[in-house]
Amino acid sequence: LVTASAYYTAPSVHLDELRVFLSTVDTHRPLIIAGDFNENEKAKAIKWLLDQGYQDALSIYDRRTKTWIWPTPLGIKLKNRFDHIIVNSHIRCAGARVISVEASDHMPVMAVIVSDQTE
Repeated sequence: LVTASAYYTAPSVHLDELRVFLSTVDTHRPLIIAGDFNENEKAKAIKWLLDQGYQDALSIYDRRTKTWIWPTPLGIKLKNRFDHIIVNSHIRCAGARVISVEASDHMPVMAVIVSDQTE
């Protein structure tokens, strides 16, 4: 069962989780945060990451393709962009896209990532 509130809102806990996570990692090294965020680019957690200087690699190269599709019993397909590939300034993205595969309600996302650091 998917409720309207589950589709249109994400709990503020996502932002809290990201803040805690980022406090535990070395953000001065290359960092990729990727996967199902259960919120789109307009939601609090993603906006906060972008405000902190992170980039959503998928949004740079593909601003339109939906990453989540849920067919309803009424024949209507709910669609949104809930999956992201977030990188910090120590990584450069050379490309990103959504792969259209109907194996899940979430489409795979991929990015070509290049580190700007030399080891």
